[in-house]
Amino acid sequence: MAAKNLGRRRTRTILTTLGVTLAVAFTVGLLSLSEGILATIQVEVGKFGADIFIYKKGMETVPLPGMVTYSFPEEDINQISSLKNIQVIVPALETIVLGLNGPPLIVEGIPPSSFHDLRPYALLDQGRFLYNNDTYSLLLGHGAAKSGNITLGATLNLMGREFKVVGILAPSGDVFDSVGFAPLEAVQVTSGQEGKVNWAIVKLYDHSQAKQTAALIQNASQDLSAVTASEAVTFASTLIGIARAIHLSVSSVSLLIGVLFVFATMLISVSERVREIGTLRAIGASRRYIFEMIVAESSLISTVGGILGCFGGYLISLAMNSLIQSALDVTFIQTAVTPGLVAIGVGIAVGIGVLSGLYPAWRASKLNIVEALRYE
Repeated sequence: MAAKNLGRRRTRTILTTLGVTLAVAFTVGLLSLSEGILATIQVEVGKFGADIFIYKKGMETVPLPGMVTYSFPEEDINQISSLKNIQVIVPALETIVLGLNGPPLIVEGIPPSSFHDLRPYALLDQGRFLYNNDTYSLLLGHGAAKSGNITLGATLNLMGREFKVVGILAPSGDVFDSVGFAPLEAVQVTSGQEGKVNWAIVKLYDHSQAKQTAALIQNASQDLSAVTASEAVTFASTLIGIARAIHLSVSSVSLLIGVLFVFATMLISVSERVREIGTLRAIGASRRYIFEMIVAESSLISTVGGILGCFGGYLISLAMNSLIQSALDVTFIQTAVTPGLVAIGVGIAVGIGVLSGLYPAWRASKLNIVEALRYE
């Protein structure tokens, strides 16, 4: 009965469904950004192959390139290197170089012998990896070389020093695709931060003891903070949760418009069908039947709109991916329309339908039979 009633007024039904579709599509598309960033962080942290991340105390964050703005003495790292259960420590100093042909280049200074501890799955596209006896050599991620139109053997002026490109990595699709790597000492000298590092990763012999080892590191140094990989992801998840809440608050405007669309449609529908509803009551339809019929109509409109809106949100997420890639020239940040997000989208749509239909349904169920039959 609800479907037939909606089919009798197709234009109005289509427009109302479109309103819900747009509201849900905007919501799903916006939430797909925070969902994708969270998934990216989880993947990127896993690619480090690290058990513990070390930062300056009070600066806990996930060490993604371009996000580290502090430094501390490398000597602090040396002091904890002999602690029990520590297999390897990879210190890093990050600097951002401007004035090149492409976008700013992030350069990570690391000990050359520790490169594969930092990036265990990295492969070469051209040239070679860094050697221990290298001084001013540069290993570029594929994205960094492509965006800057930099070829193997090229010489780049980085902070007043000439660095030779000795290798270009194969495309990885991760955050390091747009990064360059150079010997730690060379980066320290050229950036004027001799003896300084930004962060470090720690690999352990016994991975199950990560939390206990992190506590030992913090006890051994008053200036360092040690965070396990799982704690880093949890911290990032908290930040993404805040971003998701902001996204929901922004999209609430469109959701409110969707509610008003359905609410207005159902009110108009009830006012136009007073005699029809009176006739149904006269031939035996209960007040409950009338109430459920109106709610079913509003719910059906919203559910269809929600399903279409999730598909529209997926298209919006694809458009956002293209925009991010073209504007920032990165591929590791990808929006994600997950099954959970689809469930949220459809659930919001159903909620819109039920809430929007309650008052019109109550109003229709309370119509006096005699007055309804006389209504013109």
